[in-house]
Parts: sequence; structure tokens; C-alpha cells
Amino acid sequence: MKLLREYIRQLLKEGIHPNISNMIKRAKKEGRRLELHDDGVMMRNADGLMTGHINWFPPRSSFGKCSGAKVVGYSESEAGYGPLLYDIAIEATGGLAPDRRGVSPDATSVWSFYETERPDIKVSQLDDLNNKLTSTDADNCLQASAIWLRAEDWLDSPLSKAYSKQGTPVIDRLREWEMIDEK
Repeated sequence: MKLLREYIRQLLKEGIHPNISNMIKRAKKEGRRLELHDDGVMMRNADGLMTGHINWFPPRSSFGKCSGAKVVGYSESEAGYGPLLYDIAIEATGGLAPDRRGVSPDATSVWSFYETERPDIKVSQLDDLNNKLTSTDADNCLQASAIWLRAEDWLDSPLSKAYSKQGTPVIDRLREWEMIDEK
């Protein structure tokens, strides 16, 4: 038990959550590779077939400025690798917000976990387009997916926030293990 606690402390010190570390190890064992592009991250299996991806874009003018966070456009993953792809996306963008129009239940669960269980993730509340929270426009962001999930309590939704991390520990580990191609 003591060894396990020490291992978890080391992973958190490195900025890699134990679940993500285990996904990286499993992906390496399965021969999976990742591709990091300017607008997304993709995972391929040992046969080269795409098995998951997340793409993002700067917030559209109709979305507001979203505190400068990139916005998820589309995500899909198989075999439970979604959180690894999201970690890479958060690190690569410097700040990521969930899709502003709609989010699947599985993705909502990932965002909820980031909000409540990931001390290595910085969570920033975004305002709505009507400045309900602040008078500045910089944090304004379309809240359609959060309102759809929680209606009047949209502030309690993990979809109403932006997520960022300090540094790029996951991407660095993937580079170290020669598992990521940067295009």
C-alpha cells in the first residue's frame, strides 16, 4: 500500500493523473500512436486505423470570446481512451472548453471528473453572452450545452467552464516514449 501511495504521489508530482498514466501504458502495449495537429489530436491503433480523435477551434464570434479557450468541435473515442485524448487536447490548446452546442453523456462525465476529481486541472467559470456574472466580454461564452444539461442551474454544469493545465506532462511523456507524431 505504501508503494502504491508513493507511485501516485510521483505521478501527480509529474502532473500526470494515475488513470491517464495507465492509459498511456495500455496504449503503448497495444501499439497505439497519437498524432497532434494544430486543430486536433488523433489516436490510431497498431494497424494504423483511427480509433479516436478530438478537434478544436478558436471560439466563433457567435460563441463569445470564451476567455481565449479553444472549443471542442467534435470528439469520439473507442476503448476508453477519451480522457487521454482530452488531456492531450487541454495541454495542446492551453485552455479548452466543451462543445458549446451539445455534449454526449460520456463526454459530460469526463468534464465532470475534470471539474471535481482532477487537482492538476484548472477550472475557470465562463460567463454567458449576456454578462450574467461579470461586466467584461472576455469571459462571455455561449452556454447552450450547459443550459440544456442544467437549465437555470447552468453555472453548476461542468460544461459552463474552461479547463487548462500547467505545462504539458502528458504530451512530454508521449514524446519521451515516442508515441506521438506532431504534424
